Amino acid sequence: MSLADRQLADWVEALRAEPGRPNSEVGADALAAASDERTAARPRGPQMARVDSFTVAGDPGVPVRFYQPVAEPGPLVVYVHGDGWTIGDLDSHDRICRRMAAAAGVGVLAVDFRRAPEHPWPAAVDDTVTVLRWAFDHAADLVGTDVVAVGGDSSGGNLATLACLRLRGGGERLPAAQLLAYPNTDLTFAQPSVVEMATGWGLDAANAIWFAEQWVPDPALRADGRVSPLLETKLDGLPPVLVVTANTIRCVTRVRPTRRG
Repeated sequence: MSLADRQLADWVEALRAEPGRPNSEVGADALAAASDERTAARPRGPQMARVDSFTVAGDPGVPVRFYQPVAEPGPLVVYVHGDGWTIGDLDSHDRICRRMAAAAGVGVLAVDFRRAPEHPWPAAVDDTVTVLRWAFDHAADLVGTDVVAVGGDSSGGNLATLACLRLRGGGERLPAAQLLAYPNTDLTFAQPSVVEMATGWGLDAANAIWFAEQWVPDPALRADGRVSPLLETKLDGLPPVLVVTANTIRCVTRVRPTRRG
């Protein structure tokens, strides 16, 4: 998530000045202009064999967008967008999803989860779990296989892992893998990098903390493993995970994926 765009940064500052008001009442025009400008400034991304937008049934239903790069069977990646749990949508990450689908040869199902502050935790986790459960049942219809992975960037990476923890806790089916790009894993912001790299990198620590406050208003809850996966005491039984950071790639395999008949 980058706050280099001046309009978007101004919108965030306006929200921080009036934390009690919803997104729709504070700087909505600036947000829309900034989002449109960011999207319009980027190339559209690769052409797809199929792009469909629809709603996954649930309480409430969850809007999604499906990308299929080629009309051949392959895995499906349920993708959860970043942007601080408060902004971003299917359009802001359309190019990312297209590039991922084309480069990896996978189907991508992007999730338009409910956003804070109107919908604080656990709404976004609930929506991600709803889409994953649906994907397990319908992947074969979409991509011709039942292989489902989950991925996300920044706050979306946080949601992807929290969804896996929720499914594991219920003894449900899990994705075959997690694909996490610079995920937010500790909402207490107690790690040294929060101080060492607090400013000058596009997203200041103060703004990152503000985003977390909108999604999880209760400070005590931010130390809970249901919100901060780094603080979860038991990570066994989760899918293998590929973590992509800003300057390197770490591949951590905690368990081998279970063979399914």
